[in-house]
Amino acid sequence: MTRNDDKASDLSLETFNRVVHCCWVPVAHHLLQHETEHEPAQVRRVVHELLLWARALGSEPARLMLSELYANRTLTPPSNPFPDEEARFGSLPPWLR
Repeated sequence: MTRNDDKASDLSLETFNRVVHCCWVPVAHHLLQHETEHEPAQVRRVVHELLLWARALGSEPARLMLSELYANRTLTPPSNPFPDEEARFGSLPPWLR
């Protein structure tokens, strides 16, 4: 890769993480409201993974939504959750490593 390619990749990752941080919760609500239009188990898996990542990026709404979804048993807490430490916007999500 060239230096420009590396910079573009870094900026793309940062943009993705910033969008997940600020905007994932309303999308997650929408997906869960319409999960029967798709494969519910897959919808919940995607919602869960991205909520976990948004929480790791410091999203308080994602943390609250996860707590609510665990409490009403819509989602099951993972046996091996992400560390509670915050990720950086330049970090790769664990499922992309």
